[in-house]
Amino acid sequence: MKDSVSQYETTCKRGDPREGGVVSGEPGPRPNARRPEGDNVILFDGRMSQQGYRLNSFARSICDAANRARFLADEDAYARDFGLGAEERRWLADRNWLAMVRHGGNMYALIKVARCLGIPQTVVGASMRGESHED
Repeated sequence: MKDSVSQYETTCKRGDPREGGVVSGEPGPRPNARRPEGDNVILFDGRMSQQGYRLNSFARSICDAANRARFLADEDAYARDFGLGAEERRWLADRNWLAMVRHGGNMYALIKVARCLGIPQTVVGASMRGESHED
């Protein structure tokens, strides 16, 4: 029990990533972890999670009906009010799902945004592969 408490304290004492803190220990490969290879592989690890924190929090906020209504009324204003930077807002406006994932966006959270916009998951997947939905 003591080990799990000390791990919890170590994890939480680093601070809120929105204020420059780190949620967990230093990012990096685990000693025995297999790292995927290839240019098309995007590994969602601790570093990516921290980098995409604002974007993922924004995406998860869309689960609330009131937030969906505000977002649909003015996408850019809602994203700006939520703290997304200019680049993140541009990716959202351009529906550049791949850029958002490369920045640390969690696909499961981003699909919530796509569904809110009436964009099927198959369209998102095709655009991330550089294909049209018809392909």
